Amino acid sequence: MNSGDLGIARLAVAERRSGRLHMAALHAASLCAAFLLGTLSGGNPARAAEELGPQNELVRINRELAELSSAARSQAGRTLYQSACEACHGRHGDGRGPKWKALPVAPRDFRQGLFKLRSTPFGALPTDEDLDRVIRQGVSGTDMVPFGKVMSRENRAAVIEYIKSFSPRFRDAEGKEPRKPVSLPAQRPFPASEASIAAGKALFAEKGCFACHGQQGDGKGPAAGALVDGWGSPIRPWDFTLGYYKSGATDLDLFRTITTGMNGTPMPSFDGATSEEERWKLVDYVRSLGRKRSSWATVLFVSEPTGVVYDGN
Repeated sequence: MNSGDLGIARLAVAERRSGRLHMAALHAASLCAAFLLGTLSGGNPARAAEELGPQNELVRINRELAELSSAARSQAGRTLYQSACEACHGRHGDGRGPKWKALPVAPRDFRQGLFKLRSTPFGALPTDEDLDRVIRQGVSGTDMVPFGKVMSRENRAAVIEYIKSFSPRFRDAEGKEPRKPVSLPAQRPFPASEASIAAGKALFAEKGCFACHGQQGDGKGPAAGALVDGWGSPIRPWDFTLGYYKSGATDLDLFRTITTGMNGTPMPSFDGATSEEERWKLVDYVRSLGRKRSSWATVLFVSEPTGVVYDGN
């Protein structure tokens, strides 16, 4: 990879080096990096500073990365990963980077090919779009920040290809294990109501959700203390009273997780055990639990920055 190509990769990941800062600060950092590196606009820093704007910066990076050779793009994915992901996820994708012990939630170990947040059936590999959505939006309640506004689609695609290289499942599944999403509705069929919330509460009890998530939905059910994840580590059920969720902020995000389950956790798929209508009612009940503790303090200090969903390209 030549110096210009490497400069593009470095510029694209400058945002992660600032840690858990607000996205505005991260964007400003990337603009400063563009000025210092001068990798765009023919290597002229002054011209780069003059021409770069919130919109055309990512467009320009996207165009230049798309023009790289496949070998250079592969190297770009590795370089991006090393700068933006390795500190938590580790050099070998084992979730044991230099910072992992200090994190409240263990980083994902990519080697087994087990991913929680997917649109594919339980136990299946995620689609590239699933992985892209996590990178774009981040994961609430963890140190996985959203990169949607500061990392181009091409850069995210390069990182995704590198992440997939850690697990032989992706290579072995080529042509054998289609990563096809489950059927998901484009929109909910009925609005939330007191009746749907009450029905969802009854389903929550009937399907045994209280055992893990608790009578109050706070993650303190009778079985909670004995749960382990797919790597043999203790895992706590999600506290729904927080009012934000790992899978995303929309009703469809919750519906997708209830439908597909979460690989590597005790959270099963309810696709065959419930009807689509029943899963929407479960969504409404889970949402109602979060309203009890929603406040400006929660929004500012609990869900920021990873509880904010960015829909950037």
